[in-house]
Amino acid sequence: MMIFVATSNKLCVQRPWFFVDLQPNPRLVQQRKVAEFHEHIANSRKYSHRKIAYQLCDPAQVIFLEDLSLVVLSKGTLGKHCQDA
Repeated sequence: MMIFVATSNKLCVQRPWFFVDLQPNPRLVQQRKVAEFHEHIANSRKYSHRKIAYQLCDPAQVIFLEDLSLVVLSKGTLGKHCQDA
């Protein structure tokens, strides 16, 4: 049914496609959900790192840092865990 209204003087109005036009694209919805999930993971990591850093830095007087090569560490069996560090 393509014609919504047809009058006697041959005026035809096409059917409006409200539900089809406003229906979300499943691929875009999935992309948004994945993006929100990745943002949630990133925020959780930032919060966790800051919380641990505060626990370490608050009572300490001197802190020494070391610059590690994470490229070499990430290729091992514990790669994902090293990248979180």
